[in-house]
Amino acid sequence: MTPLPPDSPVNTPRSSAYLLIAVGFSVVVCGASTAAAAPMDAAPNDGPAAASDDRDDREDGGQVHGAKDRRLRLHFDSELLGGAWVRRATPMPGEGRDSLSIGVGLGRPSLLDDGSALFTRPIFGLGVGYLFLGTRALLGAKVSLTLDAYGVDDSGRLVTMGGRVVPYFQWMFRPDHAVRPYVEGRAGIGGLSTTRRDPDRGRVSSRVMYPVVGAGAGFHFFVREWFSVDLGLNLDYAAPLVRTGSVDGFGGASTWTKRADVVSFGALLGASTWF
Repeated sequence: MTPLPPDSPVNTPRSSAYLLIAVGFSVVVCGASTAAAAPMDAAPNDGPAAASDDRDDREDGGQVHGAKDRRLRLHFDSELLGGAWVRRATPMPGEGRDSLSIGVGLGRPSLLDDGSALFTRPIFGLGVGYLFLGTRALLGAKVSLTLDAYGVDDSGRLVTMGGRVVPYFQWMFRPDHAVRPYVEGRAGIGGLSTTRRDPDRGRVSSRVMYPVVGAGAGFHFFVREWFSVDLGLNLDYAAPLVRTGSVDGFGGASTWTKRADVVSFGALLGASTWF
């Protein structure tokens, strides 16, 4: 090969610099192309929080393992469909011994259980539970509270306040699955206080106290590891005791007497957050 003359443009220092720059640019482009073509096997690790979020959203390529590695449950629920069968121990004038009531609607006020005398069905329930035995067993309690005023602008207005606390034990099947069936047993106590104005006796108070036991079954549908939609069927029994008296001092208080046997049933809809 014939050598190039010394004054050739390729042999000048400027041409050598251009050549080095071109080679370097080619190496950078090739490296970037290779990196872009390579598969991204894992997201960058930004710490425990990012790893936890990634695990929650993409467990095994998108599969949700219901409540995996969780210990606490915070939940609320209400009934879509509910009813009650009541057998009154001492029917009031004009009342029958037995009655059946049915209602539909989410979070509805409850006058189902023996009219306005017994408010054993909550509008909303709020609960907390603890998971153990490998996320199979759940021990918790549910609290309900209601406050209602009727005929506020009337002389015979009625004010009621009630609530109940019901501990429960729940057993969940199919661990590490997005849909987890469950069975539940519960027992607790509830109560109600009413105050109304009577033209002859003044303010008259009434107290209701009732033990309640029940069972249920349903499903937790896990949308994420930490969130589920809950559907179930419930059956409960309550035995209300009633005591009436006078607030303004006219007349004495009555003794506690059994008012009725109440069997209530309902279809539950709720949501849970798992920690």
